[in-house]
Amino acid sequence: SDCFLFGAQCVYRGFFHGKRSRVVRVGEERGLLVLLALLLGCDYCEGIRGIGPKRAGEIARHLHSATDPFTALFASDNPGRKYLPPDFSIDSRVIEAFMRPVVRSCSVQEFGWKRPLVGELEKFMSIHGKLSAEQTRLALADINKRR
Repeated sequence: SDCFLFGAQCVYRGFFHGKRSRVVRVGEERGLLVLLALLLGCDYCEGIRGIGPKRAGEIARHLHSATDPFTALFASDNPGRKYLPPDFSIDSRVIEAFMRPVVRSCSVQEFGWKRPLVGELEKFMSIHGKLSAEQTRLALADINKRR
């Protein structure tokens, strides 16, 4: 999910699709996730032709302990460098957009978890999410268990 590339630590998946929802978490490897997105392609760059998930994983594995994986990618001692085309470069603005996204504050209210208004969510999901009241209750129960 792009959410992790922009710094999210936790993402709820499948909540609005009528499937069993699940929580996905990511650790401290955000820089490597961004690097993988740049190598494989994402909304902000095309990626590198000929590099698929397996080869991108090999390249990232060599850079796992690097403080700055983006600089280490181009280092002469990086074994994964041989897979990069000679003219390959990463636009620093793309890295900056991922690592320091501009986030506009929309509210000064503190965000916190409260018990959901089950009836209102059931009504909303039956109209907009195409979930029955029972499916909505099951998804909410699953989320409440994981809190």
